[in-house]
Amino acid sequence: MMIFALCILGLVACQEYKIDSQQWDGPLKMEIDARDTYTALGTSPADIIFNISSNTPWSITSDEQWCKPTPAMSASSSLTATVTVTIESNKTLKPRTATLTIKGEGIEDEKVITITQDAKSQFEIISDSRIVSASGEEIQFGIISNKAWRVSTTSSFLMEMNPKSGDGREDDNPEYVTVKIPANPGAKRTGTITVKTELDERSFTITQDGCYIEVVENNLVIPEEGEEKTIAVDANVEWQPEVAEEYTEFITVEKLSTSELKIMVKKNGKFAPRTGQVKIVATDTSLGLETKVEISQSGNTGFTLPGGSFQDENGNIKITSGNIVSKFGVKTGHITFEFAEINLTGAASIKFNMYSATEGQYNYWLNPSTLASSGLWRGGALGYHAYTKHAITHEEANAIRKIEFFIEENASSKIDIRLVVDGKEVAVMKDGTNPWTKESRGVDINVQPQNFTTANYFVIKSISYEPYE
Repeated sequence: MMIFALCILGLVACQEYKIDSQQWDGPLKMEIDARDTYTALGTSPADIIFNISSNTPWSITSDEQWCKPTPAMSASSSLTATVTVTIESNKTLKPRTATLTIKGEGIEDEKVITITQDAKSQFEIISDSRIVSASGEEIQFGIISNKAWRVSTTSSFLMEMNPKSGDGREDDNPEYVTVKIPANPGAKRTGTITVKTELDERSFTITQDGCYIEVVENNLVIPEEGEEKTIAVDANVEWQPEVAEEYTEFITVEKLSTSELKIMVKKNGKFAPRTGQVKIVATDTSLGLETKVEISQSGNTGFTLPGGSFQDENGNIKITSGNIVSKFGVKTGHITFEFAEINLTGAASIKFNMYSATEGQYNYWLNPSTLASSGLWRGGALGYHAYTKHAITHEEANAIRKIEFFIEENASSKIDIRLVVDGKEVAVMKDGTNPWTKESRGVDINVQPQNFTTANYFVIKSISYEPYE
């Protein structure tokens, strides 16, 4: 029972035994709760702790300086002691062994404890970082390790490795692994190889060349007036540019060569900023190769908006009163007004007035309530002309989403003005005087609500002007 109790207490390494010395009357005894063998780590090994209970003096000797027990002998007044064995880190590439011998005075039997320490951990991967050719090849990498190792990968093109494990070596010579990499029929690819020992892990990557399409500039910031950009395309396959239908209204592209692409972005007539995208894809669609150029363009700031107008979440401007006036002049060209909504009732109307005190005037009065003043008109320096009528009902007026003016110089050097509503030409005025010179400013664009009540408004998406050369 005494021995059983001591074994239980020995499970707690630092607990001191509490023993009545009278129990030791009689034969000399020494009890030790240490194991016969221990294994220690090569680097930063933990201490080994055990207890000695004895009614006779005892001593411990170690045959190696790197393995030191404390205390090395019993105190004169102590029946029970906790012994701590400290072990230095192993700086060699080989394991080593120390023997502790515990002797009790007057006791014939000795306790021998064997402590084996692992070698210091040596682990290094020898691998260059070259890119493997697309046609495939065999490469090697080296492993310097004094521990058993194994290699693994999740990349399918790196699976063929030999060998996939090794026992390690006690010298600095590497063990080599051969990787057989097949030809790459697709895009450039990168995989990871991992080498593990029981104590450590290293990973490195292998990149294999393949088909590729790359651009240096993949984010273009375009001003509101529009811009043309030529970007470099680096590819080893045939490619072509693509613009999704939702962006073709303001983005066009032209492939200049196998290494250059021109991207053309029109002036932004919308009051909100807009974004678009150009894709550059492999002509051989089976390769699944593409890259993208993202485009962002600021909104239209070329107009002074009336007080009380506000912008909705889509960037559209709602007008209930006051004029929209351009900060620039227009001459020959194409003017476009786009609407999200129009609500005219009663006598309410909208006047699209292109005006200059010195360079003439032309306008379209959208006036469903009065036929006599509903239509296209020009005057002043452009030459006076009666209304070209465009009869329209309130329902038809409120359904309009696009109004366009085409101001063109004809073969006689006169000015023709065409009015197109929702894609349909509804009025033409021909042979106006051309008042514009190179130095002319042109006429201002005005959008003027007329006879609006609280029930009337329009929501305008954009106003754009494309001058003619």
